[in-house]
Amino acid sequence: MIIEKNKVIHPNDLQIINNLIIDKKVSFVFKGSSTVENKKDFYFEHCIIERKEIADTKNRYQSIHYRNFLRVFNYVFSKFKIKEAEIYRAAINLTVNNSVKKCPIHYDHNYEHKQILIYLNDSDKNAKTVILNKKNKKLKEITPQKNKGVLFNYLPHYHFFPKKGYRLVMVITFKEKEK
Repeated sequence: MIIEKNKVIHPNDLQIINNLIIDKKVSFVFKGSSTVENKKDFYFEHCIIERKEIADTKNRYQSIHYRNFLRVFNYVFSKFKIKEAEIYRAAINLTVNNSVKKCPIHYDHNYEHKQILIYLNDSDKNAKTVILNKKNKKLKEITPQKNKGVLFNYLPHYHFFPKKGYRLVMVITFKEKEK
């Protein structure tokens, strides 16, 4: 299952996120690699909710702005008709031209999950996300476009690094709670 939607963040919240990033109120941390397989494809991360498998329950909220982001998540989930979810990880990833063409094919966790990617800027159109099936055959290419979201199941994927400018993507991994 792969679902693409436009305008997944409420315009007021999108403005708040833009202001936080543009006004440099959100700090980004240098990450030496986007996956464990490659040590050269660095990126920058603003961690909102730390990975479930890394942090204990009390210390998972990493961003001082997490309350703003929780409101955003609720709105995004409603756009995808998700009533309730347990969030495994949430972050904003900032990628730039790092002389690496693309990150390795990967899963965000080593266990079943769903994820939503939300593009926060109109970045280089070639900085696409590619979603594959379990046999690594291409299912979908997503061109980054501000306020576009894509929901997909536990599937391998990768992305291209921008050749110019930067690429801002909010990543939310989660499990939909039983109804």
